[in-house]
Order: sequence, then C-alpha cells, then structure tokens
Amino acid sequence: MITTLEKTPRIATVSRMTRFHYLWFALIVLLAGFVLASLIVLWLIQKNTDPTRQNQSLWFIELLCLAVVIAIAYSLVYTMWRLKVAEAALRRFDREMRATSRCSRAMVGLKDEQTLLNDICRVLCDEAGYRMAWVGYAENDDAKTVLPVAWAGSEDEYLAKANITWADTERGRGPTGTAIRNGESAYTRDFKTDRQIDAWRENALQRGYRSSIALPLRDESARTFGALTIYSAEPNAFTAEGVRLMEEMAGDLASFGITSLRARTERNLAAQSQQLTPSTTMETS
Repeated sequence: MITTLEKTPRIATVSRMTRFHYLWFALIVLLAGFVLASLIVLWLIQKNTDPTRQNQSLWFIELLCLAVVIAIAYSLVYTMWRLKVAEAALRRFDREMRATSRCSRAMVGLKDEQTLLNDICRVLCDEAGYRMAWVGYAENDDAKTVLPVAWAGSEDEYLAKANITWADTERGRGPTGTAIRNGESAYTRDFKTDRQIDAWRENALQRGYRSSIALPLRDESARTFGALTIYSAEPNAFTAEGVRLMEEMAGDLASFGITSLRARTERNLAAQSQQLTPSTTMETS
C-alpha cells in the first residue's frame, strides 16, 4: 500500500528501546527470584507437616518452580531477540546518518547540478546500502512524465521500463508519482504484497527491490518539481528515524543544492549577457 508518511512522527529512539528491555528483563529476574525464595521458605515451613500435606506442598512447589523457570526462559529469549532487532536498527540508522552527512558535504562547493545528483544517488547506495536510488523531475507534458535525470545502484534498465508519471493514473500512483502530486513523502512497504504497485511488481522483484520511499523535491515557492526515490532490498526498511533524516536531506538537496545551483547559473548567464550587450551596441553603432 502506498502510504503518506506523517510529517511529525512520534519517535522512540533505539537507545531508549534497548534500555527499556534491559530494565524489563532485570525486573522479571528480580520477581522470579522473589517468588523462588518465597517457595523455598514455604517448603521449609511445610517440611514438618504430616506426609500427605507434605506431598501436596511439594507438588505445588514443583509446579510453581516450573512456571518460574519458563517465565525466566521466555523473558531471556524475548529480550535477546528485541535487543538483536534494536541493534540492527541502530546499525541501519548509523549508516543513514553517515549517508546523509556525506550527502550534505556533497552539496558544498559543487558547480554542476548533474554531478550533485549523481553523487547523492551514489552515496545513498554505497554508504547506506540501498539497492537503488534515483532522481526524477516532473515534466509538464500531457502525460505528466517523470523524467529520470540521475541514478545509482542496481538499476538494470528498470527506469526505462517503469514509465512513471505523476498523473492520477495507474502509472502515477506509485511512491514517486504520489510524492510529486501530493508534495509529501510516500512509500511502499513490500513490493510482494502491495496492490497499488502491480504495474512495477515483476520488474522490481527481479532486481531485488522489496520496499521504496519517494521524497518530494520543492523549490523556494514550495512547488514540487521532482522526487528522490530510494529502493531497499528489505521489506519495511524505512524507519521513522531514517525517514526524518532523509526528508531533511531531500529538503537540503532541493533548496541548498538544486535551487541554489540553478540560481547561480541564472546569475552567471545574466552577467555574461550584460557583458556582451555593450560590445553588441558598439558594433551596431
């Protein structure tokens, strides 16, 4: 399903999740220890009773001890699994942090828009480990075509066959078309199950794409002129923390990168035109 991401998601950081599960496991262990100590005391009290009651007490104590052992084992397995998930998310978040930092540095000092876009796509694939990344610009033709201008990773002619548009049609209801049309981030959780991406499912799965996200590119007047689309080899690969970072990066790319380079180019062309105007006037006179 194509989903528009929340603008201000409530984020629980990985470090807080990790601390929570450590504390939860420690609480379970302490509770189990208290119950076990209580059972031992109960057994000692019942030790001097008659044999019939003693056997009943022992059976009850053994049953409670088994329940305590099962609870401890379950708590240990569950906590270790959650910690493993949290550590994987932390490693992925660290890659995303490094990638967005590299993308920000790539925007400094560049004089060529095409080189900037190529570098951004390459960093997202090489540094963050995404399967493919590309930048598309919204054309104002009748079909509302999305023109790919830069890409990196395992593209393998996917974009040439995708025929992506930003019109409200079948080919325009994927993440890229939705992000451009609505001006908000949109993503596909899983190419295997999402129904709205039937037009691209086969080609995407052949290239190892399982999920994707499209980030709108806006100019200084908040008009969406394109999108940065990223594909992952994992389903549900885009966490709230990572999306927040990538949205900030896409905003910087559009405003401080593309828009600034275009404005600089226009100023240079205007300056060159002013320099040529006097000589042209003199030749005419």
